[in-house]
Amino acid sequence: MKITPQVRALLPLRHAGHRTITSAAYDMVCTVRSAGFGAKAADELESLIVTAVNAHEALVAALSTMVAANATGKEVSIDEFRAATEALALAAKP
Repeated sequence: MKITPQVRALLPLRHAGHRTITSAAYDMVCTVRSAGFGAKAADELESLIVTAVNAHEALVAALSTMVAANATGKEVSIDEFRAATEALALAAKP
């Protein structure tokens, strides 16, 4: 999935309280409603949305840097590996 510059400008997404997700600048992006499936599921969905979008962006950025370095024959730095590992860890958080 490709993230457009307009959406990228909103990242990272944040929890703003009571199922409201905001942009990095604290502008409201969406509200997760619990009607029909319950509060616990809505809370989990809110967390999943924020984590998945932020992890995706971090992983794409880290891997893009590594692929670009490899394509030019440049050695991938420990910082680039660390960024990719941190992005994977973010994606794996429960």
